[in-house]
Amino acid sequence: PPRGPDNDQQEDAARHLEALEALRGEISAAGETEDEAVVRIAIARIQHGMGRTAESQANLDWVFANAADGRAGRIAHLTLAQRALEARDPDTARQRAGKVIESAPESEEAAQAHMLLGDMAYGDSDLDAMEEHFKAVVELAPDTAMAEAAKNALEFLERRRAREDD
Repeated sequence: PPRGPDNDQQEDAARHLEALEALRGEISAAGETEDEAVVRIAIARIQHGMGRTAESQANLDWVFANAADGRAGRIAHLTLAQRALEARDPDTARQRAGKVIESAPESEEAAQAHMLLGDMAYGDSDLDAMEEHFKAVVELAPDTAMAEAAKNALEFLERRRAREDD
C-alpha cells in the first residue's frame, strides 16, 4: 500500500505505544504505582489519538483506581478535561480542571488547569475569570512558556480594558 503521512503517523504511534507498554510492564513488575500511572496516561493519550477509545479509557480508569490522589491522578484529570473540550463539553472540562486545582493548588498541574480555564474564560468573554486564571499561571509557573503565554494574554486584557475606558 502507498505510504503517506497518515500511515507514517500510525506506525510511529504504534512504535511509541509498544515501547511504552514494555516500560509499563517493567515499572509494574517493580511495584512503582505512581510511575506506572504516568506511563499509563501516556499510553492512553496515544491510544486515544489512534481511535482506541475503550483501551484508552481502561488505562485512565486504572489510574483513578490506583493513583488518583497523586500527580498521576491530576494529569489524568487534565487529560480528560482536554478531551471534554474537544468533545465540546465545557462543563466537564471545568469540573475536571477544578478537581486538579482543588487537590493540589500549588502544583504544576494546577497551573496547567488554570491555563485551560483561562483559555476557556477568554472564549466565553469572561474577562474577570480570564484574568484570575492567567495570574494564577504566572504565579504558579513563572519561568515557563505557559506563563509567557498567560502574560501575553494579561497584556492583551489590559490594553482592551484601557480602550474600553477611553
